[in-house]
Amino acid sequence: MANTEGLAAGPVPHRITSRLATFTLIIGLVAFATMVGVGVWRNTSPNFEFPSWKNAGSETLDMVLTTLVRVLGGLLGLVLGIIALVIISRNASRLKGKGRAIIGIVFCALACLISPVVAVLIPAWAAARMTVNLTVSMGNMNGLCKAALTYAENHDKKLPSAESFPQVLQIPEYMLKDPFLPSTARGYSMNAEFSNAVVTSPQAAKTVLFFECRADAPCAGGRTNLRALPGHRKGYVIGFLDGHVEVVAPRDVDGLVWSSSN
Repeated sequence: MANTEGLAAGPVPHRITSRLATFTLIIGLVAFATMVGVGVWRNTSPNFEFPSWKNAGSETLDMVLTTLVRVLGGLLGLVLGIIALVIISRNASRLKGKGRAIIGIVFCALACLISPVVAVLIPAWAAARMTVNLTVSMGNMNGLCKAALTYAENHDKKLPSAESFPQVLQIPEYMLKDPFLPSTARGYSMNAEFSNAVVTSPQAAKTVLFFECRADAPCAGGRTNLRALPGHRKGYVIGFLDGHVEVVAPRDVDGLVWSSSN
């Protein structure tokens, strides 16, 4: 008994418990921070939302594995923290680090308990956000198409200039913004092939009039101005020459009519 007490009072247990308390705090903070920070970033990034390089099965597996790693990390921190707390409590007069151990245990426990909940709630929230953005984007595109076709009706079926359609059609600024890229000044381009063109096409329902463009693209252009990845997982929001708006999957984009000569 005397040997055990002497060992507990020695310098080695002091270093061990201090390090255990510190490790517990670090593990807890890292597990909690990654649970919230990485989860929010991955599920709010436009490019991440579109699984062009993933299918639903791999997304689910990735979510399960990530959550499992966080939970295991939290459990490891809990074990280390409890061990350190027990040793410190038995030698309260000699050993320090109780505060670090308690804070680490709290964060590790939160990571273990909340990670599975966050893994479910954040994707659900992101999906709802993307649905709202899609509705807004389709509304913007519908407004652009109606404005251009109304202009054509009043100008001998002639569409406005693609280079200056925002000014000619007096489009409100909010309607030019793509909700999937809110930081950009404009998110849509007009097909330059139909600049000042007469609205006559046997394939009007497949002919592109407006489309989602790259952040650095001009307001007039063609297929090369299309965004590298669509904002929504279903595809690109595109307005057609007959006035209807549709979400087009990336694999179907090249099958649309982009040229006035078709």
